[in-house]
Amino acid sequence: MSLSSVPITLDRDRTLVLGIREFREIEQRLGGKPLLEVLGMLTGRGLRLEILIRVLWVALKREDPKLTEARVEDLVQETWLDAGHTIGELCDLLGEALQASGVIPRLVPPPAEDGTTGNGSRPSPSGSLAPSPLPTDA
Repeated sequence: MSLSSVPITLDRDRTLVLGIREFREIEQRLGGKPLLEVLGMLTGRGLRLEILIRVLWVALKREDPKLTEARVEDLVQETWLDAGHTIGELCDLLGEALQASGVIPRLVPPPAEDGTTGNGSRPSPSGSLAPSPLPTDA
């Protein structure tokens, strides 16, 4: 079975790869935080740069095992942000890699017949993993 990957250009063309091995490492390196909690820290207003850099580093390490977190921080600043890209765009690419892994669709409940995700929330219009608020009757 081959792993899905998402291309990203930093100092050179690189590849984001997330599979079971990477998800386990992310959980371990973040003190055992559950994967869905980590994903929540990458989306919406809960974004934490520490989490973003660590997940990005783990996603890049399969291709470049000698890469360090400090080097990833430098790459994000010097080749991503300084080139005019945003943290949001970086999160979108990580989101693509998460979806391409095949792990996330199995963790997130499938939509129910009424269009909710099965837990009462509706998928966000942006496709983000963060739930959208339910509409209110006015």
